[in-house]
Amino acid sequence: MRYKLEDWEHAEDRASSVSRKLIGRYSPKSRIVVEHQTNRDLVVLDKIFANAVLLGSDGPQSWDVNHSIEFMMNTDAHLFPPRPQWEAMGYHPDEYSRWIRGDWQPIEKLWTELDTDPTRAMPASVQLEEWVFDEAARQNARDVKARYIYGHNLRPGDVIRTKWHARCAQPPYDRLPVRRAAIPGGLILSRDGDRWIREENVQDMALPLYEGRMIGQFDVSQKGWVSGKGRTAVWRSVPGLSKQIEPQFLMSAEKMCANSRSKLAFMDVTASTNSRTMICTPVSGVPCGATARILRCACDDDVMLLSAMLNSLVYDFVFRLRLSGLHASWFLVEETPVLPRSKELDWLMPLIAKLLNSARNICLPTFGWNDFRSGTQAVTTHERLRVRIIIDVLIATLFDLDDKELSHILRQCDIPTDVLRTRNRELAAKGFWRLDKEKTPSSVRRY
Repeated sequence: MRYKLEDWEHAEDRASSVSRKLIGRYSPKSRIVVEHQTNRDLVVLDKIFANAVLLGSDGPQSWDVNHSIEFMMNTDAHLFPPRPQWEAMGYHPDEYSRWIRGDWQPIEKLWTELDTDPTRAMPASVQLEEWVFDEAARQNARDVKARYIYGHNLRPGDVIRTKWHARCAQPPYDRLPVRRAAIPGGLILSRDGDRWIREENVQDMALPLYEGRMIGQFDVSQKGWVSGKGRTAVWRSVPGLSKQIEPQFLMSAEKMCANSRSKLAFMDVTASTNSRTMICTPVSGVPCGATARILRCACDDDVMLLSAMLNSLVYDFVFRLRLSGLHASWFLVEETPVLPRSKELDWLMPLIAKLLNSARNICLPTFGWNDFRSGTQAVTTHERLRVRIIIDVLIATLFDLDDKELSHILRQCDIPTDVLRTRNRELAAKGFWRLDKEKTPSSVRRY
C-alpha cells in the first residue's frame, strides 16, 4: 500500500505481487489483502504465518476462542445508569472497586471495636540477612545505616516500627494503623479507607461496566472517567502505583450473568496509525460494553497466554497491516496468527503474572488468579517495561523470527525526535516509530 503521490509516478517499479495463494493463507474466509509496503513485509508475514495458527480456527493446537459482545451501549443503556446516579442513591466504592449500598460505618468505630490506637501503627515485619549482624564481618556505612532504623538497632526477629505514612502498601492501606490482613474477615473497607461495612449489612451491589477506553495492555485501569459523555467525555490516566477502577457506568450485580471466569477484553475502537493497535487485558467478574469486546477460552491460563500474544509487537505488526478502518471487528481478529498451544508457552506464565499481579488489589475477588505462579509484582514503569521486552522477545523467538526480522518490524524506532518532525513523510504509515517518539533513542543513527 502506497500513500505518497510521488510513488505513483513510478508505480511499476514499486509494485509487488501478491498471489491468490497468499491471500487465501492470510485470510481464508474474508480474503483481505494485507496493506504491506515492502516485499520484506511479505517475507516476515510468511514466516509468522508458517509458525502460527489462526486465532479463530479449530483444531488440536487451536485456542478454542469464543467471541462475544456482552452489552450494547445503546439498546442496553437502561441496564447501566451513569455512576453519579448510583452514588446519589448511597452507593460507595469499596476496596475491590464494587459500589456497595448498606450500613457504612466511620473507620474510627472499627478501630474502637478492634481495640486499636490509630495514632500508633502496628509494626511491620522485616527480614535482614544474618551476615549483617556478624561482628567479625566488615560493614560499610550503608550496612550500618540499614540496621539502625527509627532509633534502635535491628536484630534478627526485630521489627521496623514505622509511622503509618511510611508503610509499604498501596492506598488506602498505607494509612491503616494495622496490616489489611490483620482485619478480621467479613469486614469490607471503602476505597478511601474512611469507612467500613460488614458483609451481612450489604443491601445491594453495583459493578463497573468496562468500556474500551478504560483498558490498556495488561492494565485493567488505564483510564478513569472524570466527566461528560460520548466523544466529549473527559478521562484521566490512572497512575500505576494507585490503581483503581473509575467507570462511567455501573450495573447491578443481579443483572449480570454469573460467570466468574476470566475473559480477555480488547479495545474495539482503534486505528492502524496509533502507537499500538491491539490493546487487551484479562478481566473477570465485571460486565463489558460493546467497545470492550470479549474473548473467552477454556481456562484462565489460556486467557493469560493470549493476552501476552495479542499485546506483542509481532501480533500488532500483522494486525495493523490487516486493519483499514477504526474498529477491531471479529472478522479481522479471527484470522490473525497466534502461536499454537504448546508447553513451551508455559515459560511466559510467570512473566505475565508479574504484570497482572499488580492489578489483584483492585479487581474483584472473583478474578480467579489465586494460582499465580509468582507472587511478585511489576509495578514501576521500568520493571513493567523490562518484563514486557522479555515477553516480546520470547514470542518473536517462538515465531522463529531472527534479530533482522524483528528489527524490520521495529524499523524507524531509533529516529531522533527532531528528525521525526522534519521527515515524517518518509516514515512508514503503519510503523511503530510512534512508540515513545518523545524520548531520545538509546542509539541514534546519523541523518
